[in-house]
Amino acid sequence: MEVCGTDRRSIAERLKATTDELQKLEKLVISGGCAPRVLCAFRDAVDSIRQTAWAVQQVVLELAWRREFLQILDMSLTTERRWWGTMRAR
Repeated sequence: MEVCGTDRRSIAERLKATTDELQKLEKLVISGGCAPRVLCAFRDAVDSIRQTAWAVQQVVLELAWRREFLQILDMSLTTERRWWGTMRAR
């Protein structure tokens, strides 16, 4: 479990809670009454986290693909070695 700082919740739990809070904030923003400057700063922060989340997602997917590829390669090489071992034994 990935824990952040002094907060004992996992990253997944914190992201879920933040997502829920953002959905509530969306309703408040739609209702108006927020300064354009504040909205601009908020949009910049959201854009930044979106870019970071996208980059991390790409790395995680790439690592998962590599792991899967290496597992398939290992199985193929093991099969090949067994086949050659059987052929030599004949």
